[in-house]
Amino acid sequence: TYDLIYTKSELSNERLQQYIDREIAARTTLLGPHRDDFRVVLSKYDIATFGSRGQQRSTLLALKLCELDFITQKTGQRPILLLDDIFSELDEKHRKAVTEIVGMQQTIITSADAMKTLPGTANTMKVIKL
Repeated sequence: TYDLIYTKSELSNERLQQYIDREIAARTTLLGPHRDDFRVVLSKYDIATFGSRGQQRSTLLALKLCELDFITQKTGQRPILLLDDIFSELDEKHRKAVTEIVGMQQTIITSADAMKTLPGTANTMKVIKL
């Protein structure tokens, strides 16, 4: 089973005041919800530490798809999915599965390697080489 462990950052006026000089020096915000973190655990093993690169990418894609569903439910509009180099660590079976999943919506995929056309995707994909 998968478990999602969320570590929420602690925000208070006092804490913000403690970090203000560091934030100015770093020229970035160091506190806030954008700095919150989470871990994905599969069968008691942290995916980031013990998962293969393919498992890590598949897990990330699953989280992104959950985000898309959440945004769609809240706004009534389906956002465009942007994926950078998602196929690089996946075998052909998993590439095909990803293609089927993302084929349900508008998706832009970037890749440093020339992508192989997957069976059955010729009518649903447009490959642009730059």
